[in-house]
Amino acid sequence: MSILHSPRTPWLMLAIFCVAAPLLFVLAAGRDLGLIRNMKSGTQTAAVTREIRMPIVIDRTVPQSSPSPDKVAFPKAPGRKTKETIAPPPDKPAQPEAQGAASDTAGTLLSHSFRPSDKRFEALFRTDQPAKRTRVFFKSSPALWVVDLHGNWKNAARRVSTFEQGAIDRVVIGEHERYLRVVFRYRDRETPMPDELPLITEEERGFNVVIE
Repeated sequence: MSILHSPRTPWLMLAIFCVAAPLLFVLAAGRDLGLIRNMKSGTQTAAVTREIRMPIVIDRTVPQSSPSPDKVAFPKAPGRKTKETIAPPPDKPAQPEAQGAASDTAGTLLSHSFRPSDKRFEALFRTDQPAKRTRVFFKSSPALWVVDLHGNWKNAARRVSTFEQGAIDRVVIGEHERYLRVVFRYRDRETPMPDELPLITEEERGFNVVIE
């Protein structure tokens, strides 16, 4: 009779299986046996808490308040001066214009008179309004002095006056939109510009011109 047909064979194979099964289980589980041991012992895995520390920066600087739009100071343009205008209080009327200021009403040159001589030339002009804004300049070729009376003026006197003696041979009056021009022409058209300007005296009702 062979060994396989022996009545002890099943019990022998069962014993081998009982020994081999735990051994294969241990080899397959490997490191995981610790988990099984913990489960059997009834211990619980403690929760892991991670503490993260972050720096907190507190700015103790007091922020400056931004200026309002109506208080922002804009830089002034270089080389320029600004002029402040102060309005009068509401309970006080505005100051009237100064006396002698140019009027919008047209003024009139009423008359004139001349005193020519070899040393000097005098001219007197009479107006119906104050003559307060005059200017004078020289022109050459032909040589002449120009006196402008600024404002709205009309001429009611003789327009051209000529003279037989003296350095000035002719006086011409011309009307312009913004001024009245009086031209004193030299007899010698090549006369150089004198060292001194004509003396102009403004009066309440006219002006005088003296040419040396």
